[in-house]
Amino acid sequence: MGRWAMDVVTRDDERRILESHEFGNLVRSYRHRLTVESHGKNEARYTDHLDLDAGIFSPLIFQMFVSMYEKRRALRLTRVSQE
Repeated sequence: MGRWAMDVVTRDDERRILESHEFGNLVRSYRHRLTVESHGKNEARYTDHLDLDAGIFSPLIFQMFVSMYEKRRALRLTRVSQE
């Protein structure tokens, strides 16, 4: 599928933040910030912040990424409900 590079820019375990800068193939720049916020003993909010530059292909690739994250979320919810 081509080359892909990922650099972890920030990892803050205490504040539960992970930031990366990625690129490859048609993607010139992809910045991803993941935050996890605690909402009580057994609840948390997991948020992905995405910034994508793929030139004229940005809308198409962004939709592919959104679909990928939605599938990941569904898998996580399935695992959590089985515990």
